[in-house]
Amino acid sequence: MIYPLGIHLMLIILGFDFVVITSFQLFKKRMKFDYHQAIMGLLFSFAFSSLIISFLKTFVGRLRPDFINACQPDVTKVEQQFQMYNDTNNPNYSLRTVFDDSVCTAEYRVVRNGAESFPSSHSQKTFCIMTYLALYIAGQIHLLDRKCYLWKWFVTSIPIFFSVFVALSRISDKRHHPSDVVAGSLIGMVVSIMVYYFYFPSLKSPNCDMPYQDRKGTSKKEISNNNCGPQRPQHPQYQYF
Repeated sequence: MIYPLGIHLMLIILGFDFVVITSFQLFKKRMKFDYHQAIMGLLFSFAFSSLIISFLKTFVGRLRPDFINACQPDVTKVEQQFQMYNDTNNPNYSLRTVFDDSVCTAEYRVVRNGAESFPSSHSQKTFCIMTYLALYIAGQIHLLDRKCYLWKWFVTSIPIFFSVFVALSRISDKRHHPSDVVAGSLIGMVVSIMVYYFYFPSLKSPNCDMPYQDRKGTSKKEISNNNCGPQRPQHPQYQYF
């Protein structure tokens, strides 16, 4: 379902985030700094979570559900190794049915990729990008401004629903085990949440659509502790349409 798209899907999702963030900034004047911070947060969360995934795939790994298909084992070599390790007269005797990658006939990169199931990088990247986007949209439209608009919750939840769809497709495509998908999704989501709140205040803040830095006269603590109300204070250095 999703597997044939591969890296192209990630580029499309990342590009979609850029389009959405840019679209929100078009409604504001002199907001280049805000745009810069939003993009930096997106890229940093993506890069940092991807680094964690690469480390885990290298040092933990796991055979994918479709590893046999990727390996394309040579039956003759499998039988030879089985007889060798189960021969009581052989010094390498060991009751086992586990074989090394020498029985595979596929290319090394394919076999190597087939042994990197944990955690799911597609789930991590999708949840990282889309969770950050959901938080960004929530901040821009003031989701928690004490005005119960159903459309705000619907718009904010769309990226999360898409992430769940992609994650489930990795299981149905036999590319990952359920635990791989859960781990990858959690890593992407947690990192994106941490990075977002590093750049932006709480969604309950009246300034939740503006990043922390470059705010004169208002401290980071004051901004994050403010409760979001119907009246939104205008900052002198920002102008709105």
